[in-house]
Amino acid sequence: MVQNEIKVNVQKDVGDSPLINFLIDLNIQMSNRNMQFFFDHITEDIRWHIIGLQTLKGKEKVIDFMEEVGNLPVKELFIQSIISHGTAGAVNAAVTLSNHEKCEYCSVYTFTNDEQNIQIKEITTYFQKYIEITDM
Repeated sequence: MVQNEIKVNVQKDVGDSPLINFLIDLNIQMSNRNMQFFFDHITEDIRWHIIGLQTLKGKEKVIDFMEEVGNLPVKELFIQSIISHGTAGAVNAAVTLSNHEKCEYCSVYTFTNDEQNIQIKEITTYFQKYIEITDM
């Protein structure tokens, strides 16, 4: 997939830990369409619950899904908050696409216990596209 340069804003009080830094990097890489970074950090038996859409089971299914739909032309990424504790983490963020559409998402991650090689074993994602209401 093609990479592009995007504008990245990270709320300055998100914290600083190896897991938080990993989550920042993960979201930047995915916004830049560097899906290989994501693929390198998921387990073979990953489960990804995309609320309102589907649940993907297994690395192969996740890769197939991302190769089909993971090519959003992100122009800007704003990471609003990150929470991490133990083997869990969550990112609340917004993206602006090159066509100026805006979307917000929150992904909740469960990781393996290996701090040296962070691997994601489960994700739950809530994704919402902004709908502009003009007649109010």
